[in-house]
Amino acid sequence: MVRSFESDLRDLCGYTGAQPYWDWSLDADLGAARFVDSPVFRVNTAFGGNGQFIDTTKSNRTGLYPDRIPGKTGGGCVDGGPFANMTVNLGPGKSFTHNPRCLTRDFAPTLAAATLNSDVVEWTLSAETFTQFDVRVQGASMAVADVKYGAGGHLALGGDIGDIGNIYSSPADPLFYLHYANIDRLWDKWQRAKWETRKDEIAGADTQFGHPWTFAGDVAYKNVTVESQLDFGELLSTGRYVKVREVMDSAVLCYQYDG
Repeated sequence: MVRSFESDLRDLCGYTGAQPYWDWSLDADLGAARFVDSPVFRVNTAFGGNGQFIDTTKSNRTGLYPDRIPGKTGGGCVDGGPFANMTVNLGPGKSFTHNPRCLTRDFAPTLAAATLNSDVVEWTLSAETFTQFDVRVQGASMAVADVKYGAGGHLALGGDIGDIGNIYSSPADPLFYLHYANIDRLWDKWQRAKWETRKDEIAGADTQFGHPWTFAGDVAYKNVTVESQLDFGELLSTGRYVKVREVMDSAVLCYQYDG
């Protein structure tokens, strides 16, 4: 998906640079108070910052996780930077209904410092199998206390009601693609540490919330293999389906990471 986004930036928008990734551990290691000072959030030269604070203690949440997000600081429309006047058209929630509104962010710096730091990253990279690596990326349960950097990036930026914290509308925030480019970078780094054994190593369920993430009860699923098909719907110009085998190696996809 990140590669498709980069292709659209080039083909549709005339972008000539590379898809950037955001190594959020550099900011998380500075602590919660300084996380919001990340260069990524600069108004004049980057992606803009938080939304205005909205008290969500007694209101409905739009995020995936059942718990309130501790230390959330925003929730309103992004009011500075290049996306202050951006219109989001889908979501929140599982709906294709046209719903134009502003882009919202709801930063939770304490959660960012706890889930995106370099200790969490190194612990994840020390996993011996892909199954172990995958669980360490995602977290072992839906409890906020178990969140790791996969969901941590969503919830640290999306809090209770920010778009990137919602499973369906999260791609509406351009920060989504910086976050997932870094997740992809770390997976690539894990693979290349033992390339011959990990270049084809994949595992997990082919259904959302299949084993081991049976948060809503048992869900029917099949085990993913390199021959499994990824369904991109109408997102790709090259066709609807892509085999897992075709996206296992960044070099085959004609990109590499510089760190």
